[in-house]
Amino acid sequence: MDVARTDCMVSVVCITYNHENYIRDALESFVNQKVNFPYEILVGDDASTDGTADIIREYEARYPSLVRGIYQTENLFSKGISQEEILFDAARGKYIAYCEGDDYWLDDAKLQMQVDYLEAHPDCAACVGNTIWHYCTSSKPDTDFAQKGDCDFTLADILNDYLYHISTLVVRSELLRDRPEYYYLGLEAYESDATLSWRITLAGKIHYINRVMSLYRYRSNPESMTVAFGHDRILRLNSDIKALQSLAKYTNEEQTKLVQEAILLRKFDLLHEEDRNWEMYKEPYRTILRQKSLSYRIKNLIKCVFPWVRPLYRKWFPPE
Repeated sequence: MDVARTDCMVSVVCITYNHENYIRDALESFVNQKVNFPYEILVGDDASTDGTADIIREYEARYPSLVRGIYQTENLFSKGISQEEILFDAARGKYIAYCEGDDYWLDDAKLQMQVDYLEAHPDCAACVGNTIWHYCTSSKPDTDFAQKGDCDFTLADILNDYLYHISTLVVRSELLRDRPEYYYLGLEAYESDATLSWRITLAGKIHYINRVMSLYRYRSNPESMTVAFGHDRILRLNSDIKALQSLAKYTNEEQTKLVQEAILLRKFDLLHEEDRNWEMYKEPYRTILRQKSLSYRIKNLIKCVFPWVRPLYRKWFPPE
């Protein structure tokens, strides 16, 4: 299938950096898709220092009409530049399928199934599926997202919940070429997965197919900046609030109400992280506190009465 054809149906977008141990699994899962339409595979290597680029070139040579590598000579991520933007703009497909180089697909019918659904449902903006969550640290057994069945996600669903993994995403490509301010705020906070979902659900529903389609390697690189940022809950929550405030500029009246509620929940969590537990007893946070479980409220009261408990808790139960 010639990637130069203008009728390319899907562009598989894969960003990678130092994924020598993983990228072959991803590429194999891409090239082995069983489809009845033309597609392309775009792989962006962010100046890897291991053998990742060599493996990509190997697949370019084996599949010259299918795989296209885009190689950086300097690491863009360290300069605050996103590789995914470059690949989104280079994509020729009607749809974009996203999967990072340390994850891979488990279903060779994935693309066909999702494209068939999107072609039959023009009101749907994207299609996703279930994912195996593999803990590279072996700290927990593999699990999945365990949705109850096929369903549709809206902005209301995804603002406060992580309902699917981006390695299963197939989305109408024009939605990723029009990138609003909150998308860039998400990039700064290493949260572009969330802000992409916001962008998509402003345009339409995300359809979820309850079928395992991918494997996500959790903590494949424990030294990465995204892992370090994820451990800094205060920084992450503040960044989330900033991005949500930007999102509110793009929403209608009903959606704006949902966004404001999401901001309030983040601010509530921020009180918890900053040891400002007494403030949870004041409105508007008191209403949220009342909705928490009894055990949560008891723990919160203990932290208020005995503030020295908090550092001990952090020491005994550090973030994973």
